[in-house]
Amino acid sequence: MRNDAIRVAKTHAPHLLQRIMDGPGTVADNAEEMRQSAAIWEQNGNYNRAIDAYLEITEQHTQDVELLRECWERAVTISMTYEKDRCMDVITEVSQRFKMIGRYDAAAELFANIGHYEEAVRSFLDMNAFDRAREIVDSIRHYDIA
Repeated sequence: MRNDAIRVAKTHAPHLLQRIMDGPGTVADNAEEMRQSAAIWEQNGNYNRAIDAYLEITEQHTQDVELLRECWERAVTISMTYEKDRCMDVITEVSQRFKMIGRYDAAAELFANIGHYEEAVRSFLDMNAFDRAREIVDSIRHYDIA
């Protein structure tokens, strides 16, 4: 019923959407509903709320690692695009979460992108990707020399 109210409000009464989203009974109980709520916050330009909503989705809500990856990466993308002041914190949080679900490669890439090279190397080593860890170290050395 809540999803119907949201759908109708989006189309016919956008000025009421915020009240519906904030109203009683708005706590989603599964990952898909939570993702839908996050997407609505995002569509309405409430990016901080969208980031928080995407990050609320954890392995306690779903065992679908792909869904978790999508939601957490969406939080990173929104923070990089619209909420730059939160970007480092969001990327650090998502990187740690990726490691917890065994996505060491994704964690390493995020760590490297924000200059946390030691964490990136550790993540690559955790997945026995020695060549990729060496690439990070070599790129740091090259940068230091230049």
